[in-house]
Amino acid sequence: MVDFVSFADAPLDAWIGGIPFLYLDADDLPGRRVLRFMYPGSDVPDFQDIGREDGPLRITGMVVGDDWISQANALRDLFATPGPYTLVHPWLGTFLVMPADKPRFSDSQSTLRATKFELSLWRYWPAPMMLASTYASLISEMEALRDAIDAVLAIVLAPAALIVSALAIAQAFVAQVVGWVASAVLGGLATVVATGLDVLVAAESLYTSATYATSLAEALAEPFVELADASNPEEPAAIGPGTAAVTTTPIDGRETATAMLSVASAAATQSIAGEPAPVLAIAVQVYALSYACVTASDIDFTDATEATTWRDRIATALDTAAAAAGTAAADASDTPTAVALGALWQQLATARQAWFADMNAVIGRLPAVQTLTLPGGGASVWLVAQYLAGDDPTTLIATVETIVSRNALTSPATGGTIEVLES
Repeated sequence: MVDFVSFADAPLDAWIGGIPFLYLDADDLPGRRVLRFMYPGSDVPDFQDIGREDGPLRITGMVVGDDWISQANALRDLFATPGPYTLVHPWLGTFLVMPADKPRFSDSQSTLRATKFELSLWRYWPAPMMLASTYASLISEMEALRDAIDAVLAIVLAPAALIVSALAIAQAFVAQVVGWVASAVLGGLATVVATGLDVLVAAESLYTSATYATSLAEALAEPFVELADASNPEEPAAIGPGTAAVTTTPIDGRETATAMLSVASAAATQSIAGEPAPVLAIAVQVYALSYACVTASDIDFTDATEATTWRDRIATALDTAAAAAGTAAADASDTPTAVALGALWQQLATARQAWFADMNAVIGRLPAVQTLTLPGGGASVWLVAQYLAGDDPTTLIATVETIVSRNALTSPATGGTIEVLES
């Protein structure tokens, strides 16, 4: 026979926020949110279930002992701090709670050495953790990188700093950039940066003014802005003028990013001596690489190996730019230019981390490349594809096409070793 009185005589232990108390009783209202609708002309109600909603959990507890006052005050202090709190319930288990109302404490002359209290608590479920977007972080860090080089140029190209010889060097450097860009955009890309080249040519004849630094910075960045836009064209508005919307066909990011890297490489080895040519060379690298990172991150890579190659290629270029910024900062000694270049060097390191984080996320979603050695001097591509993909026609044909394009095969037979994607 169960002795119910013994349970009442020996309250169960419980804890909230790490503070122990004696559990007396509780009630809760588990359930769902249900809305009831009545419509004109109908006596039959309609109901809509809009999700779970448990009512508050009401607990009655007490603290007992010679130190009951300090125990009660510890609970009062707890409920004066923001939740959630961890509740250890005698039989419902451990879970998080938030206060549904103010707790009620009661003391009585007839029950010394004890304080009784009532709690009304909501169960608390933390919101699911949202993983930070590596792409959003990449975009943000590349914008910060361009802001950092803009700050450097604002100092180096200030009217007071541009003596006649420095202005001549800047003009000669811009003419050199025009040649680099023209060499990097052969073929169809030439029309993409036509406006950017015009802006650069016009910048050769810019005169010093309060806006010289801003104008020259925009001119140096313009070709890379146009290359990036060519691979990520703006979508036409769904609702707009009465003319037909024109959808621009994106250019493969491999082409535009390669062109930007080519200009960055040329800037890293530029040979014009004298200020401000070294800083302008760093600026060209920064503009080219910041837009190349954004463009390359959107490439539809075929496999992890290709993505890894691009990741390391751009990371190396970022390292080169960072080394140049560090050297220029050391040469500038304790000047405002040195401080700005130091901040640029730090931002290049941060941008490199953002680039690696985003590309590693991309690489993790891509299949790896497997080298397959064929026995007996060769085999039919169809036989290899069937071995890899099975008999399903759709998968089989797609696998054949992938093998042929990846290995540049000109016949249905192959021999030696070939590259295939791991499934």
